[in-house]
Amino acid sequence: MADRAGTLRQANTAAERLFNYSKDELIGQSVDILLAAEHRQSHQRLRAAFHEAPAARPMGAGRELHARRRDGQEIPVEIGLNPLKVDDATFVVASILDLADIPVGDVMHHRKDLFMVDADQPPPAIIDQALASPFTRVPLYRGDPENIIGVLHAKALSRTLWANRNNPDAINIEAIAAKPWFIPESTSLLNQLQAFRQRREHFALVVDEYGTLQGVVTLE
Repeated sequence: MADRAGTLRQANTAAERLFNYSKDELIGQSVDILLAAEHRQSHQRLRAAFHEAPAARPMGAGRELHARRRDGQEIPVEIGLNPLKVDDATFVVASILDLADIPVGDVMHHRKDLFMVDADQPPPAIIDQALASPFTRVPLYRGDPENIIGVLHAKALSRTLWANRNNPDAINIEAIAAKPWFIPESTSLLNQLQAFRQRREHFALVVDEYGTLQGVVTLE
């Protein structure tokens, strides 16, 4: 927890473990000692903007954030900010997640919440269900929901429909579906984010050690 000036006023044991400082060493220090060098210059301006309109929000939405440990090591993190009003003063409480320590199984969309479409249906039925879905990527299964044969992207579907003059019967659904990408639930969130960037993909199916579908992880 930090005050308006960016001075650390409180720290918990999780922060002590993550940054390798004791609580007593952190309290009274500037929060900048925990920031990677690349973030320090802009932090004062961003901190002032937060206090002008304090509200719960992620820090640096859409940006890669790095924190700095005591030994100088910089680690990728996700940071959530929450205002805390005490008397006439507003403090900011930051929750910090080390992406290297979080498995995708902890952040995935669970299988019970997945929207999937049976690929054995006629193309018009598949198209109607996919386009009515609130999701841009829809897993296709055959026979058993565990048997995922592809992932249908709404953009590819719409483009193919237009090319075929909106004739759903002319579309080969499996031909335009992307190959499913299965990843272990133990994969770290950091490694998966890096894999998304390398493969230029946004959607992966999470499986357990037996290959059973557990859910999906996505950048969207």
